[in-house]
This record gives sequence, C-alpha cells and structure tokens, in this order.
Amino acid sequence: MNVRIRGLLVAAGLLVAPALVSAQANPFHVNVAAGAAIPTGDFADFTDVGYNLTLGVGMRPALSPVGFRLEGKYNSFGVKDCDDCDRATVKGLDINAIYDFMPVTKTVGVSFYGIGGIGGFDTGDDTHFGWNLGAGLRLPLSGFSGYLEARYHQVQGNGGHLGYIPITFGLSF
Repeated sequence: MNVRIRGLLVAAGLLVAPALVSAQANPFHVNVAAGAAIPTGDFADFTDVGYNLTLGVGMRPALSPVGFRLEGKYNSFGVKDCDDCDRATVKGLDINAIYDFMPVTKTVGVSFYGIGGIGGFDTGDDTHFGWNLGAGLRLPLSGFSGYLEARYHQVQGNGGHLGYIPITFGLSF
C-alpha cells in the first residue's frame, strides 16, 4: 500500500514539475503600451485628449501576487485655443508595485490587478515628483500577455499639480 501511494505521489510530481519550472523560469518581462491620455482638472482646461507611449521592464517572482515595473512614459496633449502653440508634453520615469488579485476568472486565464507607484516627470520646465494609481486586466496570449490598464497620474508642479488618465493597451514579453 505504501509503495502505491509513493508511486502516485512521484507520478503526480513528475506531471506538475514541468509546469512549476516553466512558471519559475523567467520572472522578468519587458512591456510596451500605447493609448489615450485624458487630462483632468485644471490641466483639462487648456489641453485636449492626447496619447501615451510606455516602455518598461518588470519582475514578478513565480507564484507571488506582487510584482514591480519600472516604466518610461511619454504623453502628448494638444493645446486648446492656440494654433501656434506646441503640444503639451509630460515625460516621466516611475516605479510601480503591482498586486494581482487572482479572481475566479484566473481559471480561464484573465486576471485583475491593481497598480501604483511614484516617479519623476518632466513637464517642459523642470522635473517634478508624481504618483499614480490604477487597475488593469491581464490577458494571457501564446508566449506573452496583453493588458488593458487605466491609471490616474498626478504630477506636482510649481504651486499646483496636473493630472491625467492614460488608458492603454500593452503587451508583456
């Protein structure tokens, strides 16, 4: 009887081990994303909806719900009521923590996560502190994953702040 139980345990281990090894093989990823950038508050009074481009590197240890992402961002907004004006840009570098909530839909591959972080942002005149908070859906694909994400970004400025919400679709390799 003990021999049969041990044999079943060994067989189960041999079936599960390849999946665990491949899941742990590479905790690092590269991500690219693009989408709309929607100005909010006072910033929306003089800018139009623009676009966001993001490039990042991330790390999530195997079997952990917590990961990290370092991202560079470029946001460009049209300036309202000014034909001769350049576009308003916000460039930045931030570090984010990601928490995967692992809902029931994880069984079909889709997962919901929260994301937030801090960074430095250049608004054209100087570099300022900023923070962001948002959520996303991770969509596994063959060999990589896609994600749909929305975050609120607030950049502290000279006596005030500017805010915007990028809504992006990205790929993670």
